[in-house]
Amino acid sequence: MWQTQQETPSLNDDAIGIPILLFRIGTLRSALFLDCVVQVFDAVEVGDFPDSLPKDVLGLINIRGMKIPLVDIRRRWGLPGGKVQLSNQLIVIESEGINLSIIVDEVIGTRNIPLQKIIHLRDLLPEFSPHMAISDLDGILMLLDSEHLFSSNEFDELKSWLEEQ
Repeated sequence: MWQTQQETPSLNDDAIGIPILLFRIGTLRSALFLDCVVQVFDAVEVGDFPDSLPKDVLGLINIRGMKIPLVDIRRRWGLPGGKVQLSNQLIVIESEGINLSIIVDEVIGTRNIPLQKIIHLRDLLPEFSPHMAISDLDGILMLLDSEHLFSSNEFDELKSWLEEQ
């Protein structure tokens, strides 16, 4: 995972930046560090999934023979969760040693972000979040930490569920 300014005290050079993948969920613009992104897909129609699923998991999808959990993180941002729409896109990421597919409304593209523009939310609200924010001309961009999309208990539940599939 990329190191940020707080973790690397000697990084004051404006030219040093990190690549991110920008996307939109509802009206919220978000991003992930590009090094955790495996691939981006257009959504396809999916059927109904079983009722007994880990938190925010809609089911499993098959990508080139790999079973990958289909995750909807909308509720974490106060947005209604739902089914996959054909207009959605899926971002496959590596997190905690497993691949996950995140449902987003739109993948905007990639960008390099200068390290000094990244603000750790825990610096502002220590109990709030492991994620980060970036202020740019279009407003605030949430920079998600792929290793902390779920609590450790939620990841354990997800891994156990995957082993049963």
